[in-house]
Amino acid sequence: MAKFRAASILAAATVGLTAAPALAGNHPERQWLVQESAHFQMHFYPGLEQTATRVLKAAEEAYPKLTQDFGVRGQTGKIPIIMDQDSFFNGEAEPLKDRITLDPGLTTSSVVGTQRFVAHELAHVMTFRALNKGNTMAKLNSLGALPTWFLEGIAQYTAEYWYPSLDRMLRLNTLEGSLLTTTERTNFRMLGVHAGAAGYNEGYSLCRYMFDTHGRDKVAVLMANLRDGKKSWEQAIEATFGKTLTAIEAGWRQHLRDGYAKQIKGLQDKVPGATSVVDSYQGEVNVQPKLAPDGKRLAYLTSRHQDSFLYLRGNVMGFLSLFVAEPDGKGARMVPVGRGAVSSFGWSADGRKLVYSRVVQDPAGNPGFDVFAYDVQARTTARVTENEGANAMAWRPGTQQVAYVSVKDGVSAIKLIDTRTKKVQTLYKPAGDEQYKDPAWSPDGRKLALIAHAPGEAGRLVLLDVDHGKLKPIARSARGGDSTPCWTPDGQGVVYTSDRSGMTNLYAIDVASGAERQLTNTFRGAETPSVAPDGSAIYFATFKAKGSVIHRIPFGGGKSAGGGGAAGVARPKAAREIADPDHEPLNEARTPRSGGAAPVAEALQGFSVGAELPPTQALSAGEGGALEKAIEESFSIKTAKPYAPKLTNDLLIPQMTSDEKGQQVGVAAVYSDILEKHQLGVDVRYGIMSQRFSYNAQYVNRMFGSSWMVSLFDQPQIALSPDVGLNGRPVVESLYFQRMRGASLGVQTPLPGGRSLTTGAQMGTLSTLMDPYVGSYGQLKQGQLNTLSAVLNEQNVKNTIDGDINPSDGYRMALGMTMSDRNIGSNFNFSQYVFQGERYFAINPDLRHNLTWRWNLGLINGDAPQPFLLGGANGSNSIFALRGYAVGAFSGTRLATTGVEYTLPLLTHIDKMFGPLYLDRLYVAAFTDVGSAWQDGAASNPFASAGGEIRLRTSVMGRQMLTFRIGLAKKLGSSDFPGFYLTF
Repeated sequence: MAKFRAASILAAATVGLTAAPALAGNHPERQWLVQESAHFQMHFYPGLEQTATRVLKAAEEAYPKLTQDFGVRGQTGKIPIIMDQDSFFNGEAEPLKDRITLDPGLTTSSVVGTQRFVAHELAHVMTFRALNKGNTMAKLNSLGALPTWFLEGIAQYTAEYWYPSLDRMLRLNTLEGSLLTTTERTNFRMLGVHAGAAGYNEGYSLCRYMFDTHGRDKVAVLMANLRDGKKSWEQAIEATFGKTLTAIEAGWRQHLRDGYAKQIKGLQDKVPGATSVVDSYQGEVNVQPKLAPDGKRLAYLTSRHQDSFLYLRGNVMGFLSLFVAEPDGKGARMVPVGRGAVSSFGWSADGRKLVYSRVVQDPAGNPGFDVFAYDVQARTTARVTENEGANAMAWRPGTQQVAYVSVKDGVSAIKLIDTRTKKVQTLYKPAGDEQYKDPAWSPDGRKLALIAHAPGEAGRLVLLDVDHGKLKPIARSARGGDSTPCWTPDGQGVVYTSDRSGMTNLYAIDVASGAERQLTNTFRGAETPSVAPDGSAIYFATFKAKGSVIHRIPFGGGKSAGGGGAAGVARPKAAREIADPDHEPLNEARTPRSGGAAPVAEALQGFSVGAELPPTQALSAGEGGALEKAIEESFSIKTAKPYAPKLTNDLLIPQMTSDEKGQQVGVAAVYSDILEKHQLGVDVRYGIMSQRFSYNAQYVNRMFGSSWMVSLFDQPQIALSPDVGLNGRPVVESLYFQRMRGASLGVQTPLPGGRSLTTGAQMGTLSTLMDPYVGSYGQLKQGQLNTLSAVLNEQNVKNTIDGDINPSDGYRMALGMTMSDRNIGSNFNFSQYVFQGERYFAINPDLRHNLTWRWNLGLINGDAPQPFLLGGANGSNSIFALRGYAVGAFSGTRLATTGVEYTLPLLTHIDKMFGPLYLDRLYVAAFTDVGSAWQDGAASNPFASAGGEIRLRTSVMGRQMLTFRIGLAKKLGSSDFPGFYLTF
């Protein structure tokens, strides 16, 4: 994923750097190390040594081919790679320092894996370098003009190889006529999980269509056309391909329709005899159905009422919610083990408990996986493993033991733990980096079926003989892999998922003879099977373009995989017969395979998507020899040494602003180290008319458990006269310039439970640069302003796609104190306290109707430079919102406000563009506000208003979110007409 920090960095350079987010631990316990190769600097900490070396080698393997593809020449400087557990299930590349950050866990995945993961992010860096003319701002401007689908698509095209089954989403959207529109694809990142995943897939497919049709060499040509800065994105496309982007997209869509129409001939839309058990009504994903051993309850994972889960390369991965229902799907209810927190699960042998894996954090805040057990009857949860990296497990029949896969530093092991004694034994550990997933016990508890795979490669079904510690493959290899095995009740067969035909379907194998047969033959994909305890049915998940459904089909009455069968399902053609004859079969000999599997034709070869070989394998013999030599030379990896946090320049930005007399000119610069352990921002300006320098320098340090910031400043600031709003005085007439000089120190400490504590001290001098009219308020207060402050924040808000305009569950609270005293050299003597908060309630989750309650309480004792100002539609600093009234209509040293609003959607998908502005969704809110601000000793006189508000969420250039709030508010108890307001 490409990440652009230009906006935040520019803001930092202009107004100063801020401390790290409260929830992002600084991890002073991590003793960072640096290991270098020919082209890279690997940054990691103890415990990730083997992963770091494997990633470094994969980066060097990908480097020569990617520099050639993008036409990158003469670029110097080693590329920093950071292995960081805090980048959980994520990877990113950013253009300021060409920095790559990777989650070490994903480097072992069968879906992504080391080579594809590293190459993808490195391709982003090559995009950055291909557009670099030596000017960082010019590079950022060029990158900002590129659509996100292209940035992600070109990284996939040049760096990855895709199994055909990963394009299920693209195939179904094509067949159902629901491909993203051009505007949706441009803005896919803000449109939710399904459109987000579709944007990645379509970006890859469109890039492949463009460059496979016109030649892979056009990648470098397009980069050159973009680098000169004289052509827009559309003009560069036309200059490169001789066609407009609109014409290319039209050809690509027709190409998909024709290709998929041919591909699905002879395949089924719906599995014969299948009945729906858990449907998908609003695009929710339902997967991993598992019947309890007594067959009386069905458990499954679902994204119901959840907007965020992982849809990686078209694969549904954690984290989802765990539901339990009747075997027919009725009476579904969520198991209270965490909404959107479960990655995998299983039943205990007696059906009384559910064992599951979820994300945990150690005392230092490092994320990982561990196994827990939930007692369904007692409704209690107990932790099973501790710091084991266990994200797959299975309860052993007839025992209190749980088998699980433990992964540490990329090394996988199969272990067994007794849930009562906590005794752990290792059942199997490979000599190399082979990984395991999806364990399933045989009914007699003596064998364990698993999926084994090299990082990023196809999984294969294997069998572990627990008594003898021997592991052997029992099914032929598949291009994209096997997954999710389960046993037949008689213990003679295994039913599992495989995509050997190019699409995921259900297969069965007789363990003794090795005889295999295909059970389903659908182009929609059939996955995650579960055989009923009596063998009468198979539960499985199948897919729509958006979401998935759990189905049930009759099975062979408990017979083994070698006999019987799924009722109503005709024996399908062999896998090699499914591939369309018009499409060239995959040459299996070019990709290493274990177990001596015979070549299998792939159903998706030949058009927009399909099994593309890794970049290093797709070379000619001559190229391959040169590449091997380059790789060999680059593998002189140096010994790791301690990390030194050296500051280097990120940006140098010219500035043009104003002071009280006219224009200011100057420059801002930002410096940081690779790991962002500390940062420095400097902003210096000179007033042409005032002939006065102003400056703001801020330094942030994140090397310890708490972040601290020190700043020096002397700069003009726009201020608001305290009498704003009195006697109908508008805001614009109350603005004036003041001058603030001094220094400050701030410390931010993360606390458990989503809390943070920020403390600060300031020594400064406050003065006015122009004398505003202050009316009855009197003279503005000036002089030495030294303060001490503390703010306690707590936040626990459910993450939803519309949380910014329609929060549905959770709360935010902040309690702050600021004091100034003559004993610390100040000309002011006051104390100020503010307590603010918002509480969110989901009224109707299916319709997304929500209620928000907010409150503000404030108290000032002494001669503070500014009173509380109440009124207006926006609240910030000393201004508190009271819609329907003018800004500052009420002021005082005491404050109390509250209000409620009911929010619901009008349009959840507008999909319109106006210039660079993309219109996303439209919500409406009805509200009432009540509040009062008054002086100490005076009686409070509360005022109230009611009204409605339209909220229009947009994005600029597909990246920067912007929400317009248009409202009408009526003062209650007044004959005034309702007031109109617009904020953004």
